Amino acid sequence: MKYFKWETMYERAPENELEKGQYYQELKMLQEEHEIVFVNVQRAFSKTSLNNYEDSGRFHDYEIKDLAVFTNCKSKDYPRLEIIISLSGIGEYSIHYKGVSYFEIINEASDEHSKMVSKWDRFDTYLYDEFDVLENGYYQHEILLLTRTTLKIKFRKIIIEKKA
Repeated sequence: MKYFKWETMYERAPENELEKGQYYQELKMLQEEHEIVFVNVQRAFSKTSLNNYEDSGRFHDYEIKDLAVFTNCKSKDYPRLEIIISLSGIGEYSIHYKGVSYFEIINEASDEHSKMVSKWDRFDTYLYDEFDVLENGYYQHEILLLTRTTLKIKFRKIIIEKKA
């Protein structure tokens, strides 16, 4: 995910008036699509979770302290995935994914793929992430880490808590 402001994109318009008009029209469509996707992704969050996500700076440069997969024994639902992310001085948060149907760790540097992990055995830095809306009420969270590792999680609900 690249970070930009829509205003910056409008400033990059071509000089030619006809091309500029087409550029603005395409940019407006992209902006509307982005807003629709954002509204749909927000449905996965409670208001408190969304505020915690925004207040944390969307976890950029946070250290992943722990990652553990738990099977929810009380229901026949998919496993519950918990990722605990912290950065000293700014706060510690936990992310709980509920209704997880898919989880993968992809290490681009070594071409390693792992479908499940029982315990995270190292620290890593959370660079940036993307949320996508999938079919049948699922969302996908893709997290890129400093070590060129990507976490992919397909889930139904996300809860982000700030630890005291």
